[in-house]
Amino acid sequence: MSRTRTLGRLANAAILAAGIFAGTSGLAADFTIRYLDEPGKGFNDTTPILPVPGNPGNTLGQQRRNVMNHAVTVWGDVLASEVEIVVDASFSDTLECTSDMAVLGGATTSILLSNFYGAPEPDTWYPAALADALAGKDLCSEPGSRCAGEGDLVAVFNRKLDDDPECLNNARSWYYGLDHQPGSTGLDFLNVLLHEIAHGLGFQTFTNELTGGYFRNRPTVFDRYVRDLSNQQTWVQMTAEQRAISATNTGNVIWDGEAVAAAASNLIAGKAGGGVVLHTPDPPRPGSSLSHWDTELAPNALMEPRLSADLRSSTNLDLTPCVLKDLGWELAGGGSCAEDVPAYAEILVSSSALDLGRTVPGRATSFGVRVENPGKAPLQIGLRGESDGPDAPFSIASDTCSGLALAQGEGCVLEVLFAPTQTGTFDGKFVIPSNDPSNPALPITLTASADNGDTAAGSGEPTTGGTGNEVTNVPEESSDSVGGTGGGGALFALLPLLLPLGMRRGTRHREGVRGLRIG
Repeated sequence: MSRTRTLGRLANAAILAAGIFAGTSGLAADFTIRYLDEPGKGFNDTTPILPVPGNPGNTLGQQRRNVMNHAVTVWGDVLASEVEIVVDASFSDTLECTSDMAVLGGATTSILLSNFYGAPEPDTWYPAALADALAGKDLCSEPGSRCAGEGDLVAVFNRKLDDDPECLNNARSWYYGLDHQPGSTGLDFLNVLLHEIAHGLGFQTFTNELTGGYFRNRPTVFDRYVRDLSNQQTWVQMTAEQRAISATNTGNVIWDGEAVAAAASNLIAGKAGGGVVLHTPDPPRPGSSLSHWDTELAPNALMEPRLSADLRSSTNLDLTPCVLKDLGWELAGGGSCAEDVPAYAEILVSSSALDLGRTVPGRATSFGVRVENPGKAPLQIGLRGESDGPDAPFSIASDTCSGLALAQGEGCVLEVLFAPTQTGTFDGKFVIPSNDPSNPALPITLTASADNGDTAAGSGEPTTGGTGNEVTNVPEESSDSVGGTGGGGALFALLPLLLPLGMRRGTRHREGVRGLRIG
């Protein structure tokens, strides 16, 4: 059996063990958390704090521990393992945080193992927790093991978000509630923990995205499910040079696992070639590339490189359990992961930019906008009008959509009226709120003009400009940037890997991009 350590134990830390026993099935995974912070710091911070929804802790450290306990309980209910999973967790004041950017934290497997008893693939790196689960025993407890005493996962989080007033200009901080309602200034610690634990359980590659070279000359089990649609090869079938090219083949590199493919039918966007598209930006972002979903995935998912405000990951881990199942994890109770990706509604309109043409004051023209639902869940529609002022001459003449729940394939029509009382060129818009997670407030822009020429038919009667029968996709509305007053945002980060003999792999790994975005 081969082993290599990917992250060393933090030095001079007080270790506090807390056993977390999750789930009711005998197969459900048990977690133990070892809090490595010094007394009075990080997870052991004794600063008094008021309780928040779902979290009755009355100190900062207790609230942090409560969220961690809840996060591993969620994962314990999903995964099956006869071997306890040990997480070494701490806060740090060395992670970067400026007025407009912050590294939220990072996590990784502590140990990589290969060629152990029960390994499905030879000469392939497996994360420690998965290797133990496949072997049915703690591989680091074997006599003479060089990894004896090591945890399975290491996770570190940014303490400055609570302590440093210059971090994001004191405009953002951790939110320790369990209800996923962080508000406009909170960063949902529970979502971040669920995301990072998933990395440590196996949702990451250690293959170099810049050179395509394997970590210590062996692929990870993750690499075996990475397929490039341009050459229809997996990463283990490619040369290092081909992998380096593939790492920036944006939109054409997918996760090619059966469990994910079966669960992905409800996705609105982010599918290709029978799989789900992975994050392959150009230029590559070491530690972020490949180890996340593509940012075009819709609806938003836990393992995207951006932290989305609409995630409720403790009740819906979306595709993540399916990835872990493909990697070799058994799910608690022998269940399927497909039901973790619920059906979603989708809104399509015949046009998102209407030109109602020209008319004369006192006359009117109208245009019909057709709304359809190609999604699998009922589409619930409302309507909200907006314009460029109180005298704007746009209105909704007929509304057969508001209050409806459109089944898949059903549609309705909104008739927009332009009735000017004076000459000029006019711009306006109305908004269609719905339960489409990708377009919760779809804007329809309006333009029209009025003059005194004989340019419009009719005599004070509306002229229908169209029926809107030709349905096209609406571009996804861009997300709002959040962060400090400087307009930037926050980052995830994969931790630097401390290798034997002091060898360091590359630079610090980061998940995410400048400008944390909410969906």
